[in-house]
Amino acid sequence: MSVQDDTSHLGCPVLDGFDPLIPAQVADPYPWYDRARSECPVFFIPQYGLYCVTRYADAVPVLRDPATFSSSSSTDYQRPPMPPEIVEQVGAGYRSALELSMVVKDPPEHTRLRRLLNRPLTAKALAVREPRLREIAHRLLDEIAADGHADLMASYASPLIVTGITDLFGVPLAGYREWREYTVAVHAVLSGGQPDEAMLHHWRVLTSMDRWIRDFVASRRQDPQDDLTSQLIHATTEDGDPQLSDTEVWAALGALIGAGADTTAVLLCHLIHLLDRNPDTYQEIRADRSLIPAAIEEALRHLGAAGGVIRFTTRDVEIGGVVIPKDSKVYVPLKSLNRDPAVFADPEVFDIHRPNLRQHMALGTGVHTCIGAHYGRLEARVGLDVLLDRLPNLRVAPDQGPLEYSPAFTLPDLHQLLVVWDAP
Repeated sequence: MSVQDDTSHLGCPVLDGFDPLIPAQVADPYPWYDRARSECPVFFIPQYGLYCVTRYADAVPVLRDPATFSSSSSTDYQRPPMPPEIVEQVGAGYRSALELSMVVKDPPEHTRLRRLLNRPLTAKALAVREPRLREIAHRLLDEIAADGHADLMASYASPLIVTGITDLFGVPLAGYREWREYTVAVHAVLSGGQPDEAMLHHWRVLTSMDRWIRDFVASRRQDPQDDLTSQLIHATTEDGDPQLSDTEVWAALGALIGAGADTTAVLLCHLIHLLDRNPDTYQEIRADRSLIPAAIEEALRHLGAAGGVIRFTTRDVEIGGVVIPKDSKVYVPLKSLNRDPAVFADPEVFDIHRPNLRQHMALGTGVHTCIGAHYGRLEARVGLDVLLDRLPNLRVAPDQGPLEYSPAFTLPDLHQLLVVWDAP
């Protein structure tokens, strides 16, 4: 690695050889971020036109100042053109649920939406979901427990999380595979990089499921049930703010499934991977399940699930001694912040007794802190607890190899985690 000056961008340095979408760097970006934090904490990525902010202290103001660092239309950054066949069906201006959700909105619109969505997604409100999640987890493990081996991502983590979220919204359980395809399609149409035929398939899945969600929301407005969709349709703030529109409920549902399912599934797989590599901690957690929440926080810090976030500058701004012009794209790699030794001692060590566990940035901070964080933590805790109960001596399979991910700036998807256990 070498650092070069790039005078075409106000002298902002370039980290030669760095590319956050190269598979090897998606899987292990940490040596690059270590070098960047030390030598060029704010640098330019010329092939993507991004300014990259790698230090915790520099990045926190970026994440907490939406007036200067806007999230508006941030999903447009990598979005490839729609296939002509899809344009003919839905129009060139079509936007998916995630692209219309509060993820890509700034205050005050973001504030209004968050107030309405927050109340049913608090830890207290979601606690009643635990028995149902345990039921789903046991049902999934009933299907594989006798096998002694599985791809944990495909057979357990992903179906558990997708089913848990769709069940929360009142969506029929029979549609897991379609919803899994939907989550894959959401990532694909916002990231690109796949053959034309594959992209056309993803777009067809996305638009078809989007139509289904719209119809489902409309049906719940007419016939409310005991589910989150119905709660959101009739939600009001304490100040009596107007209800969410059907489009806003549709966007929230689509975003939480499309963006939230895989992140928690990846987290659950990361937990098993890290515990397998740290057998003393694994034994400690087996003996004392009250340590699972700490393990979740440390897994979020150590490997995370989201790669980073993209913001757009609304004015000229200086970060870490670098002047970033107005209308520039800024990339904040959350994985770098969570390995910053200025905040986390021995950051490469997986330590569930770390005193500042919850200081990590894996779920963001400020107004855009992940709204599904409480449910994700609940799903991960239940998912790990049931695994430890049901699959004795669960461990990573010898032929697993290094973890591999689909390249993406924001949500790199884990391909698989092969595991084995002592079958009955």
